[in-house]
Amino acid sequence: PNQVILSCFPKCGTTWLKALAFAITTLSSESEPTNPLLTRMSHDCVPFIEFNMHSSQPELSLDIPLASTHIPYTSLPKSIINSGCKIVYICRDPKDVFVSLWHFQNKLTSQEGLPTNKNIEDPLEIFCEGIISAGPIWDHVLGY
Repeated sequence: PNQVILSCFPKCGTTWLKALAFAITTLSSESEPTNPLLTRMSHDCVPFIEFNMHSSQPELSLDIPLASTHIPYTSLPKSIINSGCKIVYICRDPKDVFVSLWHFQNKLTSQEGLPTNKNIEDPLEIFCEGIISAGPIWDHVLGY
């Protein structure tokens, strides 16, 4: 019941929300020169429940009551839903989400040496149909 789950659809502000929540949560326990956010990404400080809840970085304390997820509410484990924990949800304009996602995917593609997708219409159609890992954006938002 003391846990706080940070949730959002991908590309809606996960990094920002994690950094802000971590800073607020650790305000009294971390001094400014030793705050992990100065040397680590917020994704290293606040684990995703679907990827790395059990941190591979033992020097980071898991005593903070924060975890994050992109999992739709209807797919969350019943143990989370019934725990009484707080869930903080952030959403973003779907047009901005799509543009951010499109640029992010093109960046990853170019880093792998593959040609980037200059055509925006097909990816937009796929996004609007909800054929992506997190499902349709409005189902995700309305679920929370």
